[in-house]
Amino acid sequence: MDFGSRESICVTLGDAGLRALFGALSFAFLSRSSEEAFHHRYGFYSENVQAVGWAVFSALREMEDSAD
Repeated sequence: MDFGSRESICVTLGDAGLRALFGALSFAFLSRSSEEAFHHRYGFYSENVQAVGWAVFSALREMEDSAD
């Protein structure tokens, strides 16, 4: 599957989707044995996963705060 430019991909997720994504990112980040092995397996660095994980966490937090 060719997405062209990765910058043009947009996905809309609700609460359940964000939680599932956060869980998958957390598992990938926490189960890494080394940075080299992680990069070889996934094709990007664990810092990227950590940054996206924090962004998802922030989005979930904002959703919870707006629900109160």
